[in-house]
Amino acid sequence: MLVQNLLNYALEYPLQFLGILTACLVTYFYLLYPFFLSPLRHIPGPALYRVSYLPILHKARTELRNELLHNLHKQYGPIVVISPSELSFNDHKYLKDIYIRNFPKSHFYNFGNFGQTNAFSMKDNVAHIERRKRMNPLYTKSYVFSQESQTILYEKVTKLTEDIYRTSITAETPDYTSAASPFNKLGKGYILGSGNWLQPKARNLGMEMYGTFSALAMDVVTSFELGPNCSTDFLSNKQDRQIVEAHRQQSSMWFYVTSIPSLWNIAASPAIKNASVAIKQWQYNLFRKAETMVLSEKSSPPSTLKTLLDFGLAGNDVYSELADHIFAGHETTGISLSYVAWELSRPVNLEIKARLHQEMVDVFGEPPKGDSSFSPPLDSLEVIDQLPYLEAFMQEILRVHAAIPGSEPRLVDRKYVAHVGGFEVEIPRQTIVSVQPWSMHRNSEVFAQPDKFMPERWLNQAGETLEAYKTRLHLQKKFMCPFGQGPKMCLGMNIAVLEMKLCVANLYWRFDSKICGDWCEVVSRENSKGEALMGVKHCGDLMTDEEKMIMVDAYTSRPLVDELWIEWYEWEKAGGNS
Repeated sequence: MLVQNLLNYALEYPLQFLGILTACLVTYFYLLYPFFLSPLRHIPGPALYRVSYLPILHKARTELRNELLHNLHKQYGPIVVISPSELSFNDHKYLKDIYIRNFPKSHFYNFGNFGQTNAFSMKDNVAHIERRKRMNPLYTKSYVFSQESQTILYEKVTKLTEDIYRTSITAETPDYTSAASPFNKLGKGYILGSGNWLQPKARNLGMEMYGTFSALAMDVVTSFELGPNCSTDFLSNKQDRQIVEAHRQQSSMWFYVTSIPSLWNIAASPAIKNASVAIKQWQYNLFRKAETMVLSEKSSPPSTLKTLLDFGLAGNDVYSELADHIFAGHETTGISLSYVAWELSRPVNLEIKARLHQEMVDVFGEPPKGDSSFSPPLDSLEVIDQLPYLEAFMQEILRVHAAIPGSEPRLVDRKYVAHVGGFEVEIPRQTIVSVQPWSMHRNSEVFAQPDKFMPERWLNQAGETLEAYKTRLHLQKKFMCPFGQGPKMCLGMNIAVLEMKLCVANLYWRFDSKICGDWCEVVSRENSKGEALMGVKHCGDLMTDEEKMIMVDAYTSRPLVDELWIEWYEWEKAGGNS
């Protein structure tokens, strides 16, 4: 009878019925369900984010998501609703549950290269484990310590050291092309219309380091991926580095690649589309040449390419894997090393730099001078890896300046219960869950003064018992996830860390560094807060080094202006040239 009456009313008063139906549906989906009926109703979060997917998508598109989530956790606690079917977590328990217990990846990873998925984008856990199992032996720490791997690292770091000596210290081969920033629209030279801002000097000339470190990282990662005979040589051939800038342009579209791929073609500028075409062609030529060489040689050096071919993969399946490793490997290491150089060049961190240099001197003696200052390199990688202050320094770089500070989304695929405000909340299957390193690394209950760069936090403090230190260190490491956690964590972590340590040890044993005064206003020791910030809202007028080096708020971060200019000096004495 009720149904018949409703049908009669709908036929007699169609507009009124439609209005009432719409009001009922809106009330149910935007009020009753999210606030009173949803399984997530007891989990705190902003009301608007509870009822719509648009707010969090907008924050991600406008590069404000990471800081937003960080502030939401400060306000609401370790679990926050950020969309009708997505939760953000900020506690080591959930880090372990989500990643170490291997929740599957979400639709965020619906992408690939050359039309194929790869280990990073595979959502099936079994297929992912099988692919990684084949590649893992090439990425273990013991393999990086092998003679073949160390030779690659020594050769590349020697080239870097020589490049710095010739380009900056003696100014024999100044890089005025980079000063003009022809491919970087955020660079000072591009904005001013020329590179004349960089004043000629007989010695200690400013040198662009973000691109230089990215070149080092590209040369290293292609050596491991394709074999040392097939790698790039961007450190020697600066004219070829334009492809690195193309990678940065493509990386700026990460939101559309992962969240709204159907709009990529609409949102991408002609320059970005051209960059994507250039990258694919460059990759294909590089991979095809290396593949031909590997297949034609009876005995070729170990490489990811050779391993995948031996595994039975071919063509675009192999190329997709290589493209992912090379893209991620050069980008993240280049970013991290840029923040290494910036932190050690800031006036506020003179003591940190002096202590790091002195550790090298204590172990390896006084550094060489003149032309001999770049070769041979410090080649005791096992010793370098164990240096306590270098280890503390690198931990702090990875904490404060994680190259990937954004969330790694996963899907709940099993019964999972979270405890919130006295409630046991069973998280529905297919709910997206994630932890972001930016917030984990800034938990104020674990890291005192979390926004400050303080390597000493990783060392035993005065008056602290050894037992208390070990307990504190263990807790800090629980909250660290610069390379992810669990079975899907970064495959190239050991290569990246040891490459960076070898690089830092060689550079700061031999050289001192300062921020280039031609490039920006250098914030003095007295005026610096010593903090690392994220997001464009902190950038001011982009006049100071602290403003230019603000981290971009995105899944993968980078310096806001895509450049870093450093002046390099030979050490006059232990303690620096301050």
